[in-house]
Amino acid sequence: MKTILFVLSLILHDVLCQNSSTISTVSQTVPTSMVPAPPNVTEGTGGAWIRVLGRSGRIVIGNRRNPDDDERRITLEYESIQEFDQSGTGINLRDHYLRNFAGRDFSFGTTREQLFQNLTTRSFDFQGRIQDTFNAQLVSNVYIFRDSGNVTNGNETFPVRRGNIKFGFDITNWRFCGGDGGATCRMGNRQYEGAGIDLTLRIRGPRAPRERSRDQRRGRGIRGGRDFDIGEGRNIILSSKVQYDGSNTFEDMEDGYPRLVTRGSSTFFIFRFRRFNTSATYDPIVDLSASSDTPNNAVIKTSAPILLLSMFVMNFL
Repeated sequence: MKTILFVLSLILHDVLCQNSSTISTVSQTVPTSMVPAPPNVTEGTGGAWIRVLGRSGRIVIGNRRNPDDDERRITLEYESIQEFDQSGTGINLRDHYLRNFAGRDFSFGTTREQLFQNLTTRSFDFQGRIQDTFNAQLVSNVYIFRDSGNVTNGNETFPVRRGNIKFGFDITNWRFCGGDGGATCRMGNRQYEGAGIDLTLRIRGPRAPRERSRDQRRGRGIRGGRDFDIGEGRNIILSSKVQYDGSNTFEDMEDGYPRLVTRGSSTFFIFRFRRFNTSATYDPIVDLSASSDTPNNAVIKTSAPILLLSMFVMNFL
């Protein structure tokens, strides 16, 4: 028996040495269904509930304890992330183009009570790896407001009230192609140098987004950004502001971004980030409101990037 095991061991050793690249490729294609999915997290306050899937990071927001049961729910999904070169063309290489997040696992931090600019919130974060070879992470932060009031941070103004959900994300430690300290990226005779990243977010609501005019935005108490009506009291408001490398300075995205794109029956927003050293921070706010009208005493002023979704709250805790 020992002799047989020894022979099998030698055979296995020879196979691994002679065909290590094949073994490596096969190991990357193991179906994610064979690996237990991480737990999901559901949190809520003020009549607003948010559920995040541990696999894929899919976010569902609604007025019921299980927001998937709310027919008017809003769903946010990380769709893809892709590096682009100096011409704005996407780089289709492994570790520089993640086509979908379906098999990505996210880990969750502890839910806690926390003050956000003197307003009480319930908050948690979740993060997942977005480059297989390198250590790039997508970190999402969630704050569910328990108070109404003013949040100020710069020159843009958006409504806020109890039940708002602040949903932001950081892209950290992305290894770009070329340049100082960058990865070597070749396809044939072509060598790439990365200029930035496009992150695509899929948003689903009761209907396709319809952008409001500047006057309509101002009538809702909004200053700056882009305001979209997605039906039945739900609204999406986007800012173009980004922070890089931990700086307190806010920069505008490239002209035309965030960009609304329709593919078939699906709607996507593309957020463009220039090349950075350590991190890019985009800081949206999700507003689940008692109505789609803006209260006089509930305002956000911010130069941080904003994604604001507004919907009817059926009950308050």
